[in-house]
Amino acid sequence: MLYHCGFTDNGVKYCVFESDDLDETVNHVRSHAIDKRTCPLCQFQFAFVKSLRVHLKRKLGIKQYSCICCKPKKKFVTRAEVQNHERSMSGTRDFSCNVCRTTCSIYSNYKTHLKSKHHKRRANAEIDLSKYTYRCEPCMVGFSSVKEENKHKVRASHLRIINYVPV
Repeated sequence: MLYHCGFTDNGVKYCVFESDDLDETVNHVRSHAIDKRTCPLCQFQFAFVKSLRVHLKRKLGIKQYSCICCKPKKKFVTRAEVQNHERSMSGTRDFSCNVCRTTCSIYSNYKTHLKSKHHKRRANAEIDLSKYTYRCEPCMVGFSSVKEENKHKVRASHLRIINYVPV
């Protein structure tokens, strides 16, 4: 595969560098930068050089990691993205909420759930269970308002099965 530099100056393509080697291309693009942690394409500054390398791969459209289970092969910029994708495809849900028993396959989704539903900043912080005064009887999930409990009752499959009436 042939990689291009893509460096522009005021919208005009400035560099015509091409290479088969990914690392050589990324290093070349970094040579346009004022300092070693500033993107030469958008002037965004990074705290770490590794973050800049991932950013440049995204900007240049370089996706060197691919999922083994997808057809056609789905490609990703980082190995971590492939691992998250494969974990979500496998159906395993390793992260579960101790308040409402929601399960997630990806840790970042679990953290987002905790912040949005339970207003927790850290995944290992304690939750005050006393404010969850409403509970779903079949699954013992806690809610802080009647509105949340009613939303759960509409969406929960276990309630549909319990209240099922044959036609």
